[in-house]
Amino acid sequence: MECAEVAVAHGRQNGDGAAALLRTGLTHLQRGEYEAAIAIHSALLDLDPQNVLAYTNRAAARMESGDREGALADLDRALQLNPGFAPALEKRGDWFVCAGELDRAIADYSHVFRSTPFSAPVYLKRGDVHRAKHDYDRAIADYGRALRLDPLDPTALLKRGVAYRLHGLHKLALADLESAARLDSQDDQVYAERAFVLRALGRYDAALADFDAALRLSPENADFF
Repeated sequence: MECAEVAVAHGRQNGDGAAALLRTGLTHLQRGEYEAAIAIHSALLDLDPQNVLAYTNRAAARMESGDREGALADLDRALQLNPGFAPALEKRGDWFVCAGELDRAIADYSHVFRSTPFSAPVYLKRGDVHRAKHDYDRAIADYGRALRLDPLDPTALLKRGVAYRLHGLHKLALADLESAARLDSQDDQVYAERAFVLRALGRYDAALADFDAALRLSPENADFF
């Protein structure tokens, strides 16, 4: 038998069948073994057709394997069973982002906060969507919420710095990007973004030094020019 079939048989033979299948399916998902994850979560749903987490995990595996419509169907089913289930809302928000349905993504991410108000990653995701819509004030606000939850997150500082730069607030952008560089000195994007800000502020020598640093870290990246 294939590994997935063995795991399914093992789960069904044990008293904790559903829980065993859920653990095994999640392990396959985390390892990037998406077909096995789909098979095991499908077997779990045969045993427990009301299992919201199984639908959500199977949706994640289906998204990664390219079955976007199947993933959306699973997420919709999970949210029919539990409309406030934060992992399914977040994952469906991700789905809408990939589909270019940005307002629907914002709606799902916003719904997450009704049950999980302290999710910094979801604030970052919603901020990214606002930034994609050129709504920089809302993007900056969401990145700020994420930073209040994790003040030392270099990714959040980078994202807010970019939003400040795009909004024309170059001094605020520089402050965030300098903080991000202190926290993560190996992120080429931080140096590139800081170079753009320094150039806008007329500090050309410092901008050139940052472009050079970005290229040393990522010499194949032509986006810096």
